[in-house]
Amino acid sequence: MGVDIIARGLSAAETARRKRLQVLHALRASMARAALPDAGFGPNLVTNGTFDTDTAWTKGTGVTISGGLLSLAVSSGYAEQAIATVPGRTYVATAIANGNVFCGVWDGPAQQGAISLTPRTRSGPFQFHFVANDTLSFIGFAGNGSAASSIDHVAVREVLDSQVAIPSIGSNSASSTIATGTLWQVAAAGAPIHAEKYTFVGAEWRVAGATFPLNTVYQPVTTRAGDGTNPMADELGSGRVRFALDAPSLELYVRCDPLNTNGGFRLKVDGKYVRLGALGIDATVGAMRYIPITWGDGSDRHRKTRHYELEFIQNAGFGGVRTTNAYRPSPWPQPDGLRVLVHGDNMVTTVVDSASREGAATAGNGYILADLLGQADTWVSNVGGSGWFTPASPKTKNWFNDRVGIDVVPAAADVIVETGGLNDSSLGTLTQAAAQAAVESWLDTVLAARPDTLIFMTGPIAPTIPTAGDLKIAAAKAAAAAKYPRNVAYVDNLTDPWFFGTGRQGTVVGDGNRDWAIGSDTTHPTIEGHRYLAHRLAKGIAAAIPGLIARQG
Repeated sequence: MGVDIIARGLSAAETARRKRLQVLHALRASMARAALPDAGFGPNLVTNGTFDTDTAWTKGTGVTISGGLLSLAVSSGYAEQAIATVPGRTYVATAIANGNVFCGVWDGPAQQGAISLTPRTRSGPFQFHFVANDTLSFIGFAGNGSAASSIDHVAVREVLDSQVAIPSIGSNSASSTIATGTLWQVAAAGAPIHAEKYTFVGAEWRVAGATFPLNTVYQPVTTRAGDGTNPMADELGSGRVRFALDAPSLELYVRCDPLNTNGGFRLKVDGKYVRLGALGIDATVGAMRYIPITWGDGSDRHRKTRHYELEFIQNAGFGGVRTTNAYRPSPWPQPDGLRVLVHGDNMVTTVVDSASREGAATAGNGYILADLLGQADTWVSNVGGSGWFTPASPKTKNWFNDRVGIDVVPAAADVIVETGGLNDSSLGTLTQAAAQAAVESWLDTVLAARPDTLIFMTGPIAPTIPTAGDLKIAAAKAAAAAKYPRNVAYVDNLTDPWFFGTGRQGTVVGDGNRDWAIGSDTTHPTIEGHRYLAHRLAKGIAAAIPGLIARQG
């Protein structure tokens, strides 16, 4: 947890100074090595894969598109779409099936020339890959003979990075398909069993509850939103589970989120996403499921030490990994041990996008920033609708200074990225002096507990040209930051606004990046907007590091 130094005979101030320098140099080095883990995939080649309109799909008997789903009657005909492919190149297909759906990829229309191994019955979130034989490939779906079903969130992307190995990811299952093996379960009846075989970062990970199945899984906690009366109420969080494993096949054992909640987890192997979209989501809320991961044909010739990282967004829980008895997982710690906390409001995580969040590689900018900083142990701690003085009346959530002692200080972060204040911008009676005093109080609390903490602070993340209220909060934060020159750097995001223009996704005006970066609600970033925002934050942090180093003396 954090970088530590031995400081015999040094004053507390000198010890803190040396620690800050060590963290700054470590952060700069990790950022220089960092790269986004989804760079190896091309854009989605499927048109209308979220079935928002009854277009782009050729439909057979018993196939309908309505309510954002492709619905398939019992033993229906096929729904298919031609996608442009390049012969000899590898593509990955992902989708979410509600019920059992027969699906595959073919060389020609009407299911002509099945591409090897792809046509089969699948359910839940699934993924398979194929090598194209022609300039057009046809992805298709049909109902099976037992019950009606549906499909959603369909995507096909080219694998651009030849170094990205893609496993087959099977459907959620209530039971294991590994006949003889061991479930390396983290806990049972609330007590740890094999938790030491994993590395848990990005949160306070703990047993999720007192009753089954919650007492068998670990869940991340980073934030207490509060309810206006009890500041400890409404716990939530995200985090990462890391482990190394040699097995050519395994099953992830998780507690699932429901569909369309921006939950579940993303899966990386050896630093790259191997599925562009969420796993750990199921029509049965809270269900315990095994998710098969198979490399090649699962035989011993595909045995290799691989490093797995599961990025949990919210609600889902980690139960463990099941393998044959020839293998067992081992922990995979982060080498430099820095801890980062991303603090703010709903601009950190809320996504408003016409495309599928479940089909996107990443969620909010806080999670993307962790990869750009090269720091897996990044705690995303934000409360939507909150701020320095919001919500004001009635006060139904914690303000930032309510959370500083229960979420921020206990996290013991080496680096804090603070981006809040947008919700305070509309408080007409709030003065700049009062806002600055609140920010200084927050900084005083953090630095009294940990004088070696480094803080990068932006103005409010304004989704458009800043208002007078936005500029007031930004000025308050900048003035507060200037009082702590060795610990705090202010990153100016409003003088040259990061978001600009008058459009929004779906209403293109052509005068700024809001056309694609801000969602239809006019406030929250799209999927692309969050990626852009994370990059701007990372660039701002990188630019501020040399000045902080110089100010250490």
